[in-house]
Amino acid sequence: MLLCLHQLHPRHLPTLLLLACAYFSSGNAEKSLEFNELILKIDPNYVEAMSNIGTTLRSMGKAADAETWWWQAVKLRPGYWDAVENLMGVLCNPASGSKDAGGGSGPRYREALQLCEFVDNSLCMGDEKSRGGTGVVGKYQVQDKQLSRLQSLLYSEGNLRFALGDVAGARREYEKAMEAVLGGYRLDELVVRVASVGAQEGINQMFHQQLHHQLPPAHSLSIDNLPLTLLVPENAARILQVIFPETRGVLPGFAGLSAATTASSKPGGAATSALQQANHVASNLVLQLAKLHQDHAVVAQPLTIVLPLYYISLALEASPSTCNNLGIILSAIPSPPTATLVPSLQGGQQAAQAPMGSALAMQYYTQGLGLDRRHPHLYTNLGSLLKDLGYVAEAVR
Repeated sequence: MLLCLHQLHPRHLPTLLLLACAYFSSGNAEKSLEFNELILKIDPNYVEAMSNIGTTLRSMGKAADAETWWWQAVKLRPGYWDAVENLMGVLCNPASGSKDAGGGSGPRYREALQLCEFVDNSLCMGDEKSRGGTGVVGKYQVQDKQLSRLQSLLYSEGNLRFALGDVAGARREYEKAMEAVLGGYRLDELVVRVASVGAQEGINQMFHQQLHHQLPPAHSLSIDNLPLTLLVPENAARILQVIFPETRGVLPGFAGLSAATTASSKPGGAATSALQQANHVASNLVLQLAKLHQDHAVVAQPLTIVLPLYYISLALEASPSTCNNLGIILSAIPSPPTATLVPSLQGGQQAAQAPMGSALAMQYYTQGLGLDRRHPHLYTNLGSLLKDLGYVAEAVR
């Protein structure tokens, strides 16, 4: 059928592109190259054909030649993500380029960083005032449905800077990557909003009253004067629903993916997978930022930032590992005693007293085991916590 259409309309570029793709899918790389080259004779700036030539050449083991074509496509259209992502793949993972790795056998992180910087600078239209009014955020010439791919690029840029020893630069890129999908908010503003919401929670108020003899502040907060924010797992899981009610807890930059998921009749279809993948990347990105703040603190009390970041990550993707990390952090917080429940040897639970941080940690360990009953670190840490509280038999069990 495509060949018939081509005979009727020999210069129709979409038909030629489909023919090239069909030949590639059937394993006929030479024919695919022939039709992509025909497209470029008609339109020398047709980036889809350039990118396809790159993909075809890579399949033939000609990675160096493939890179040349992908770079040509990216320079003509920096937002052509297929070419950007393919080029990132061979620069960071030379094995993906098959026989001819082009430029050495190891990863070429500096070249990959140059690619990220080129695309970032080309698509950025400058800064605009943030919705929270505390600073500026970058404005990008990217369609809403492509924001998740922009975020992945900026995330990669942060990872590359970190790998090259630029920790401060990595943190800036991670923050930019999150801000690309926050609908105009700065990441600092989101963290402050989490703390402000958390200040209204009963466990937070009890903690601050008993430890500091006053309620936690809920107003006039800034990133430099946040109180310690304690949230039970159920409230952490829905914190984004409170902050972004208009999108039902979906990050504003992913609202288009959410709408596509809603419109799809198949819950496990491609639209659902795209939203899940976007949330997965964003969740890992926030975790990376939390770990940077733990290891390279920029405020006097890093946990005031670290805990909200962990809550955001957990709200984006329920993860047993995140529950485990939260449990470790919370169990180490000096705090007054509170009533709680611990596992009983007879099954079920029994009443107990424990420091508030430890009691909360136990809830996160339990939540994590609900997500993965075979997670060894959760069992180990829960057992250690029970032992420290004096429940040795329960810990052994």
